[in-house]
Amino acid sequence: VSCAIDVIEKHFPEIDSNRIGIMGNSGGGTITYYAACMDERIDIAMPSCAVCTFKDSICSLHHCSCNYIPSIYKYFEMGDLSGLIAPRPLVIVAGKEDKIFPIEGVKECYETAKRFYKLAGAKDKCRLVIGDGGHRFYADDSWPVFRELSGWDC
Repeated sequence: VSCAIDVIEKHFPEIDSNRIGIMGNSGGGTITYYAACMDERIDIAMPSCAVCTFKDSICSLHHCSCNYIPSIYKYFEMGDLSGLIAPRPLVIVAGKEDKIFPIEGVKECYETAKRFYKLAGAKDKCRLVIGDGGHRFYADDSWPVFRELSGWDC
């Protein structure tokens, strides 16, 4: 993701690289979350069906290896990482019936994120959108929140 932003900045001056938003679902949601943690050029992140406590998702179910960061759970829970994103806007999207990322773990992660956002003076920049179904992206519910927090008309 960071290399893609590098390419945009270097070769596409017609693209406003000061307004970078990222979103993805499932594995793409995981990439979205971690990329926003690592690259401050990302102005807003909307991970879907990915942000959940490690104890309730990655550590309790069989996942593909792309979901694992070796030994991370010894030091951090997923919600703790949101402190690397704050105060930039974060829209966490989840399905209340998602069996891979259980909603209670999502809510716990969100509560942790809200504490970091409050500490960063950006308590209104972190939101949770919960869809009625399972493991999928909830576009109709999520994009209005993305537009509100980003201030972009997209």
